[in-house]
Amino acid sequence: MLPVQCKMARVATGLGVRELAELAKVSPDTVARLERGEPLKVRTVDAIRQALEGAGVEFTNGGQPGVRLTSEKSDSELLANFIERGPCLIWVDGGCVSAGTLREALAIVAEAVAKGKAVTTIDVLGQVKILPQQIGRLSSAVF
Repeated sequence: MLPVQCKMARVATGLGVRELAELAKVSPDTVARLERGEPLKVRTVDAIRQALEGAGVEFTNGGQPGVRLTSEKSDSELLANFIERGPCLIWVDGGCVSAGTLREALAIVAEAVAKGKAVTTIDVLGQVKILPQQIGRLSSAVF
């Protein structure tokens, strides 16, 4: 498992560093060190990988190593992982607006769209980007 795969898998499942550390029975600093690319013992990396696999992630190791969720999650399940997290940045008509949580960001988006403004993306925690085609589905699941 590459460091970037760990971070992608963690974000895809909605796990924070502390949550993943708890599942893998390692310290949060150990997870952070792995994601920074620092060397760890093989058994430690295996414990983290197994925790992520247990959370529903499959690691792909072809020409372009990556991750994918092993089961299809509905928009509401994905939303549940991020709805109370933040901070969020929203790009509206070329400008950036900040919100405390994704729930607050979606409320700002709804207001902006009602005023005819263009929303290009929502960035959650600097890790997850929600594109325009996803915003409507997520908003309807919340409101």
